[in-house]
Amino acid sequence: MVRLLPLSQGRRPPYRTTAAPPVTMEALRKGAIQQPVAERPAGPQILQALVPPGQRPAALPAPPAPPPLLQALQKPGEKRPVRADLPVSLPASMQAQPALRENPAKNQNKQSGTQAAKLPAPVLGWHTAASIAEAPAGTALVIENWFCERDALRMRRGYQEHATGGGMAVAPVETLVLYTSGAAEKMFAVCDGDIYDVTDSPTAVATTVTGLTSSRCHYTQFGNTAGQWLLMVNGTNDLITYNGSAWDTVSADLFEEDGTTLLTGLTNIWNYKERVWFTQAGSTDLWYLPVDAITGTAEKVTCGSLLSRGGSMIAGMSWSVSDDSGKEDFLAAMSSEGEVLIFAGDDPSTAEAWDFFGSYFVGSPLGPNCFFKVGGDVLILSQDGILPLSQAIMLDQAVFSTSSMTKNIAPTFADLVHRYKSIAGWQMVTLPTANMAILNVPTLENATAEQIVWNTATGGLSQFTGLDACCWTLFQDEIYFGGSGGVVYKAETGAQDLDAGITAYLLPAYDDLGAPAVLKHIKLIKAIYQTNVATPPEVSIAVDYEDPSTWGTAPGVIGAVFTWDVSEWDEAVWLRSKTFRAWQSGMNIGAAISPAVRVTVEDGGAANDLDYRLFAHHILYEKGGVVG
Repeated sequence: MVRLLPLSQGRRPPYRTTAAPPVTMEALRKGAIQQPVAERPAGPQILQALVPPGQRPAALPAPPAPPPLLQALQKPGEKRPVRADLPVSLPASMQAQPALRENPAKNQNKQSGTQAAKLPAPVLGWHTAASIAEAPAGTALVIENWFCERDALRMRRGYQEHATGGGMAVAPVETLVLYTSGAAEKMFAVCDGDIYDVTDSPTAVATTVTGLTSSRCHYTQFGNTAGQWLLMVNGTNDLITYNGSAWDTVSADLFEEDGTTLLTGLTNIWNYKERVWFTQAGSTDLWYLPVDAITGTAEKVTCGSLLSRGGSMIAGMSWSVSDDSGKEDFLAAMSSEGEVLIFAGDDPSTAEAWDFFGSYFVGSPLGPNCFFKVGGDVLILSQDGILPLSQAIMLDQAVFSTSSMTKNIAPTFADLVHRYKSIAGWQMVTLPTANMAILNVPTLENATAEQIVWNTATGGLSQFTGLDACCWTLFQDEIYFGGSGGVVYKAETGAQDLDAGITAYLLPAYDDLGAPAVLKHIKLIKAIYQTNVATPPEVSIAVDYEDPSTWGTAPGVIGAVFTWDVSEWDEAVWLRSKTFRAWQSGMNIGAAISPAVRVTVEDGGAANDLDYRLFAHHILYEKGGVVG
């Protein structure tokens, strides 16, 4: 049903007449333009004043009939048009009104000096590489538990238990492992030396692999004529295999090149040119198996003479490079001291089929998970920052920190590395459906962690806290992490962290509103945000580069996600997000300002995904004098 709205009496519809030359006031006064002396109803005073003395005002042309569709929408006998911009005869109430004048409220603001400004959400993300006073517009000094989207900041979602129990010890889940064969997809967790199937929720299922001396494992998937194989190493135990139905350990079938000495102490594993490759604890050698083999006699590539900084080999990865001549696959191998060795070829045992391209220093790696595949390129996780390998080998170490993905937070990243570089658990993971990349930063081994988060499309950085992850993985387009108490969690889901609330903090870069050193009296502030929870943001005005330790004026705001047919009418914000805007008192004075925001969502529920987006702040303020 369409409801017809009457024309506002404070709004005059435009007149539409037939085309005619421009009419000037001077021409009308001189009578140069002949006016017909036809009868017409009296018009507004401003129109009558334009008619020369002795002449009678011309009748306005009759309004054309509305189109058939509009006629059908009108009630019987109703002459009022549906649209306000159609020509109409003026009601008497409008004829009696004087000419339009300025809004009195607007005039009062003008007289009092009140001004308005818009402060968009800092979607360019976290920035600590400049001084507080010089942080670029659109960035934030604090941006905790927000994710930078193109048009808004989105509060991170919660996490919930995915799998536990089944005999899994109350111990850290240190590795999550994936296996895919055709339509079959599985996820396994390594906890307290045992491997569990955690594909399905909520109960973990024990496998036949138990008693490992280390739960920090590295794995690869390798296919040959016998099927798809999951291959795992941990530096102390034998090579572990899984073929989709059975687990096994390769103890008596993996030898060094003499054919009799068992190959042990394998620390990392990857594929390159149809071969399985390994690193070995404390060794500068790289080991590889015959083509398509997962057991047998391994050969080695001696790298000690190629390393100028010493150390041992700790990781490797296949690296694809494309140019005008086509695509070529290289082998990149990392040393513990930050040297990357680049090889290419099909058969390392013959000089004609194997080449060494060079050694490049890229900064000390952040543990054995220092390579992360992104498309054909490889990201390097080094103590100087995170860089694609294609860029790292072209740059001097001195400019790594200013060229890396972490360049906007270079001082902060350097501090995190200084404090936590020796702790296991540094790891990258991506969530492509959300354009999200996460770097896990362990702050206490197998206990607590925080995350540096990127929007992979825009580069906007932020920080996640409250996710104490030991390891991460992407499984079936969802993101999971292993916790410290024998539980695998699903992240970016729901509106709370287990049964606890989620709190987000934001301090955008300070803004002098185009008037440096001039005091501003902030009177009112309005957050423009969209949410499906009943939780308004707490906003206070920070001034002159202060630390807003109170984070808002309210003692705490509790919100809840509301669901259909459960919540009471008129007391709930439904799951469909709604945009809110409401003025609140700002009451602070300073030359540079920043809206400090705190949002706490509690009792949000596990089933409903949190959708909380901050778009901008509007402020009303008065300018004062120059700061003394």
